[in-house]
Amino acid sequence: MRWILCLFPAFASLALAAQPVPPVEVGKLPPPRDIGPFTEFFEDTSGDTLSLPVIQRQRFQPFVRKRNERTTNAEQPLQVTWLRFRIHNTHSVDTIRLFYDCWQGLYINVYENNHRIAHVGIGVVRQKNSPNTSAVLLRIPPGQTYTYYVQSISQVMSVLPIVSLLYTPEDHYRTTLENAYFEAPLLVYISLLAGSFLFMSLFAFYSYWLNRDRVFLYYGLYTLTGFYLTLQHVDDRFGLDMLRLPRFSLALLFVCYAFFMSHLLAVWSQQPHIWPWVKALLGLTFAEIVWTGLEEVTGVLLLSNNLVYRFKLLPAWLLLVVLTAALLRSKTPIKKYLLVGVATLVVFVFLPQFLNLFVPNLPPRIEMFVNNPGFWSITGMAVESLCFALALAYRSRLVELENASLHTHYTQELEKQLTDRTAEIQAQSQLLEEQRIRQLELNFEQKLAETEMTALRAQMNPHFIFNCLNSIKLYATENNAAKASDYLTKFSRLIRLVLENSRSERITLRNELDALQLYLEMETMRFKAKLRFAIEVDGSIDTEFVEIPPLLLQPYVENAIWHGLMHKSEGGSVLVRVEHPDDNRLRISISDDGIGRAKAAELKSKSAMPRKSFGMNVTSERIALINQLYKTQTHIRLIDLIDSEGHPAGTEVVVEIPI
Repeated sequence: MRWILCLFPAFASLALAAQPVPPVEVGKLPPPRDIGPFTEFFEDTSGDTLSLPVIQRQRFQPFVRKRNERTTNAEQPLQVTWLRFRIHNTHSVDTIRLFYDCWQGLYINVYENNHRIAHVGIGVVRQKNSPNTSAVLLRIPPGQTYTYYVQSISQVMSVLPIVSLLYTPEDHYRTTLENAYFEAPLLVYISLLAGSFLFMSLFAFYSYWLNRDRVFLYYGLYTLTGFYLTLQHVDDRFGLDMLRLPRFSLALLFVCYAFFMSHLLAVWSQQPHIWPWVKALLGLTFAEIVWTGLEEVTGVLLLSNNLVYRFKLLPAWLLLVVLTAALLRSKTPIKKYLLVGVATLVVFVFLPQFLNLFVPNLPPRIEMFVNNPGFWSITGMAVESLCFALALAYRSRLVELENASLHTHYTQELEKQLTDRTAEIQAQSQLLEEQRIRQLELNFEQKLAETEMTALRAQMNPHFIFNCLNSIKLYATENNAAKASDYLTKFSRLIRLVLENSRSERITLRNELDALQLYLEMETMRFKAKLRFAIEVDGSIDTEFVEIPPLLLQPYVENAIWHGLMHKSEGGSVLVRVEHPDDNRLRISISDDGIGRAKAAELKSKSAMPRKSFGMNVTSERIALINQLYKTQTHIRLIDLIDSEGHPAGTEVVVEIPI
């Protein structure tokens, strides 16, 4: 009986752990940000990613019992952690929209009521509606309770602990911005180091291009690799989704370092007993790079023991040790710079990688630097690169002192380049002066064309008024006061439009058509029943918006009346159509059913006083000047119309104006 009572607390604790945690209730009030007390977890140590139905049969534990992935090392390289929680929408009308974020995971799968609704993580392109790579938007209808399973998959070792957070959209975006502002110093610092890597690599490649010294080539590859690894860290740390390229192993940095140091110290010739060890360790390091590349391509870890992954860089570090021994035995004058660089790399990169250092209870501003292994690794690589750059600079100084004659030759070459550059600048100055003179000539020609345009507009107005006065004279001789009064009214309106339009280089199509309408009405009154006309405008044309040169159409209408219709005893009709064939072109056609151009020319040649088309001549000159002045392509086409039997049936003038 006593042993049963002793086991009762243990059974009670198991029963308490088996009880499901309550759901997170959301509604009118915002949810708690940390829903760890409402979350359960299950760490899948099977070495494989189990399916959701299998996971649902497992025993989940309270979230508070989960280990801290940042301060502990897992036994297996593939770390799969499942989280389970429920959300109940207490609101009776509104659908709740919330962001869920667990921070950690190369791949994160979120299941809602047994259906996967999201696949996010560091290894996935960020969704458009998500503020970072791990946040997932949840939607819970009113009065409903949804169950969620979250699968977080990481490889080798974690950097950030898995959490369970719930935000409103506004709170999440605000928190993201606050975190970005808070970690801005870290981002600026790492960005400066990335810029320094890039600058040093470009400088090294440029130096190699100048003198073909392979030391600069290997140094450039070393710093370029550091630049790429820094970008990877920035991408992973801040979730920027900048890179979608294969991820390189850190061992690649050691390979570039080994080639740089071996060539700088000439290990194969100066210390031949060390060179076989260097080659052997280089082979092992290359094997590690290939191994990591295969895992990157296939997405599958080849081994199951995480201890191997923690120490997979051991050949690379042994390579560093061997080359350091070669450096200590070397008598190169740049030894001190290289030793400082190697010591910095060991202290800043080796310790964070292998010891997984973590200092608790630090202020947040300091903690994001101190407990960030990437910060120490990048800082160590940057300081070492700077030491190597100083060593190369000192080496270059020694080479410069030993090659004074080369320096003299280089100075002479610079003087020659300076002379060539001066001659080039003088030639360019002369060319610019010629271009300036040509521009002045073009400006003068443009002013001259504008003056000629003004003179031609001034010629159009008297010609137009002269034709109208002939019509008034007709009614005066017929003693038709009513008609004369009506005609004078139209004439006054026409004169006002002509005077207003002639003062502008371009007028609206509405003003031009109004003047043309008045002119045709006056000619219809003068020729009575012999003249009929119509003006048709495409409905898609805004006549108040389109602009054309003034008094452009009237001479062609006048020519159609005088030379096409008035030679017919029964008269005829004039049709003016305005069309818009495309966005940049206006087409105006003026057609008549007169005697045609051939017959009109024959009658004109037999006339004792042939009528000259003064208005058409002036209009043609204006169109030529408009094309020259505004670099446009205004075209005039004359078309002879014929009937079904092949007889002349009139003339059509097509005016195409760019707009």
